[in-house]
Amino acid sequence: MTMDVQDAGGSVSPHAQAPWRGMAARLIAQPGFQAWAARLPVIRRIARRDGEEIFDILQGFVASQVLVVLVELGVLRDLLATGPQRPDTLAFRYEIPAHRMAHLLQAGAAIGLLKRCRGGMYAIGRKGAAILGVPGLEGMISHNRELYADLADPLSVLREARNPACLVLALRARRWSGAAPGRGAGLLEPAGR
Repeated sequence: MTMDVQDAGGSVSPHAQAPWRGMAARLIAQPGFQAWAARLPVIRRIARRDGEEIFDILQGFVASQVLVVLVELGVLRDLLATGPQRPDTLAFRYEIPAHRMAHLLQAGAAIGLLKRCRGGMYAIGRKGAAILGVPGLEGMISHNRELYADLADPLSVLREARNPACLVLALRARRWSGAAPGRGAGLLEPAGR
């Protein structure tokens, strides 16, 4: 005899109705299973791919911050106009401590926006140049500051229906729904135009 487990709304839990549902997820969530999976070649490839994708999700926020800083400072446009520069030169120009500018430039190179050149200099990379070539994209990137403020407390964004942040996200989704390779002109157009 199985006992039905009801939630606060009085409905029966899916696990109580069919205990096999979610069994794979519960198994995968066990650290012992993860260790076992790492030893089997076929499953190890799947686990490694999943791990890399999870890391990409985690790394995405940091990459976005680097992108915003490079765009807001004007480093991408500067490097396009002047060519390769040393970190200390850019640090002086933007009034940022040299060691911090060096970290920013290294991060920009790591995500492909910049490239490191001989002599410790940095130049704009292919992806950085592509950002400058898409009309409206720099403005969209700079607008991310509002999104970052929302991310300080993402639960409130979801819980508060009248939170202005929700409106910002909704407007942004409409405004930049055309953001796709080869559709630069549509970036600032509302969806469906």
